[in-house]
Amino acid sequence: MTKKNGKKIQKYAGVYNDIAELLGEEAAEKVYENMSGQQVTFPRKLYSKEYVVEQSKDITDSAELKKIAIYFGYTERRLKQLLKQEKENHKK
Repeated sequence: MTKKNGKKIQKYAGVYNDIAELLGEEAAEKVYENMSGQQVTFPRKLYSKEYVVEQSKDITDSAELKKIAIYFGYTERRLKQLLKQEKENHKK
């Protein structure tokens, strides 16, 4: 950041400034070069359903399954539904 008349002036505009602060200037410039002009929406879930199921399928302990569900941002009920769907799809 530079200063002009005692005020801080941001080098980057809007979200690019946030990216620069979070990940560094090089990352902000790469995002700009590759994605400028595009509208990007980030999903609330970081991991794919397939990955979550793969990580959870061998867990039999209910308490552990609940911990895994919370970690991945699911309810225990929803994770059980995904596991059930996976078993049904695997039988076919």
